[in-house]
This record gives sequence, structure tokens and C-alpha cells, in this order.
Amino acid sequence: MDHRPISEIAKRYTHYDMIDQYTDLPAFPEQRVNLLCYFLNRSHPSISRHTELYSLAASLVQVGMDMHDLVDGGGGSGPSREVRSRQLRVLAGDYFSSRFYQLLSQAGQIDLVRRLSEAICDVNRMKLNLYERMIQTRLSAEEYLQATVEIRSRLFLAFSALMDGQYRSSWPELLRHITTCEVLSEEMNREDISTPHSLLYWHLRESGGTAVSAARQFMGTMLDQHWKHAMQRIKQLEPDKWLQDALHFRVPGMKLAERT
Repeated sequence: MDHRPISEIAKRYTHYDMIDQYTDLPAFPEQRVNLLCYFLNRSHPSISRHTELYSLAASLVQVGMDMHDLVDGGGGSGPSREVRSRQLRVLAGDYFSSRFYQLLSQAGQIDLVRRLSEAICDVNRMKLNLYERMIQTRLSAEEYLQATVEIRSRLFLAFSALMDGQYRSSWPELLRHITTCEVLSEEMNREDISTPHSLLYWHLRESGGTAVSAARQFMGTMLDQHWKHAMQRIKQLEPDKWLQDALHFRVPGMKLAERT
């Protein structure tokens, strides 16, 4: 078994010269993947021995879907480099998603292929519903946050049935808290707040204000609360400093990232 982080192992499948030259990869879902590894490692031996395979497959699917989300609506217009970037994002997203099928099918994990495929369908449906509500501007900041967390969690919830006892029952709650922390952390670091694909956008639109610093401070309070709930739940399950270290959220100006 390769004991490197899954994010390092995944680079074998995601880093290519042409992609690096023309476009950027989306952020690796490190916190969700680390949490998944933690829970799978504490499952039945028939499951835990596949922790690396399952986590790698999940990360490739997620990166593939996130890559597709980076494709803008420019179609075939614009400078040739921009067109090439859009084309590569589509092709790279398809390629990353296909590798999960190859890895799992070669290992005989057909049932997990089915579970993840169902999750992908659900994610696409949830994204479409969210997009329609965004167009109609019938969306509050809280609803946007909840929908985004559900979209990012769905793929990883497909592994719930593989977990045992208290870990299975704790998985959805902890995953929700950690995913919420991930979204809030990204928003607090966001520079462009003009896009509706942003919690800050909906928060400011709802409040009718332009005080971005106050909005970030509010999100920092939420982040702190979700982090505390997550750590309390982890300590109830099993004191494990490795997991706490692995789930750091690096937010400028926040003491949160320094906590253990």
C-alpha cells in the first residue's frame, strides 16, 4: 500500500503538461478525502484494505466534476488560447471521471461503480436545480450555502453503506460540518465576489450592503462554529490528532487553522 497522501497519488492521473500549460486544475478536495480515509480505515477489514483505492476513485470523480464546473459559456469564441483552455477542461473532466471507472472495474468493485454513478447523476440534478434558482434569483445566502454543501457532499455519502456502527451514523454529520468549513474557507479567501457562484454574492445581495469585511467576519464565525462541532464529534469517536491536523483550514487572519 502506498502511504503517500491521496492528493499526491492522484497527481499521477491529473497532472499533464498540456493541462498545466493551458488551464488550471480545481482545488483538490483534500479535507473530504482525508475524512473519508479516516472512516474507511475504521471499517471492516474487507473495506479498510481498499481505503486507498476508494479514496482515489472518489477524488478523481470529484476533480472531474469540478473541472467541468470551470468551463465557461464562451463556446468556440475568443482567443485561441481561451478556446483551447475550455476544450481541455471538458476533455480533462471527462478523462478524470473515466479513470474512476477503470480503477474500480479492474479491481472488481462493480457495486461501488454503480453507487458513484448514481451519486454523479444526483449531483448533476442538484446543480441544475441550483442554477435554475440562481437565474430566478429566488435564493437566500443560507439556501445557497446549504445547496452547495449538499452538492459537494453527495459523492462522498455514497460510501456510507460501507462503514460500520457508530462511524456510519456519524459520517453524514461530520461530512456536512467539514464540507461547510471548506465552502466558508474558500469564500473568505475569495477575491471575485461579482459572480452568483459565490456565497458572498448572495450574502451581500440579501443584506443589501457592500460591507465585504463584515460579511467575511460573519462567515468566519460560522466557520468557527462548524469546526468546533466537527472536532467535538471526532473526539467523541476517537481522539486522533492526525485527523485534526489533516483537516486544517487555512484562512488568513484566522486563528482557526492553528487549533488542534
